[in-house]
Amino acid sequence: MIKRDKQLHLLAGFTIALITYVASKTFIFEGISSYCLAIAVSAIAGLFRELYNEADYGVFDWYDLLATAIGGASILIPLSLYYLLLIAL
Repeated sequence: MIKRDKQLHLLAGFTIALITYVASKTFIFEGISSYCLAIAVSAIAGLFRELYNEADYGVFDWYDLLATAIGGASILIPLSLYYLLLIAL
């Protein structure tokens, strides 16, 4: 079972990436650039969160950073399925 803290990092990474992807696709980029930007923003958000934790609590957790980045990268799964369904219809 994944610890609650890591679940929250996964969810935060996914949410940040999804919001970034939708905003990017709507206002800025088309295609693969939106995916890359979304994943990068979620990873950077995770990095800043861990830097904050280190400065405030003295703890930098690489696994929290990894969980946030994986959460961000996981948007590729539902978005890919969505586009496959659009093509199939």
